[in-house]
Amino acid sequence: MVTMVTRVILQYDGSALVISNCDPGYVFNQQTFNVPNGVQGFLSFFGVTWSEVSLRPIHFHGLVMAMFASLIAPFGGFFASGFKRAFKLGKLLCCRTLLI
Repeated sequence: MVTMVTRVILQYDGSALVISNCDPGYVFNQQTFNVPNGVQGFLSFFGVTWSEVSLRPIHFHGLVMAMFASLIAPFGGFFASGFKRAFKLGKLLCCRTLLI
């Protein structure tokens, strides 16, 4: 069963608050997804027996962004350090140096 929810949005148009109605996109509506067999096998080690899960697709986007921020982004400092060392560069201008 799919239900459409109309939401009331308050928008500021520069002089006053305006109340408008909008329908959220499909990524903000809850959907049911089947859990892949490999993931089911992994979850069974922890006593979880999910065959389907109900989520909003925007949650997948948040999960990918969180994984990038926690797993890949911290190595950016190492890359910058190696880049500077390879090209024999000194201190690069940064927003911190501009504030001093």
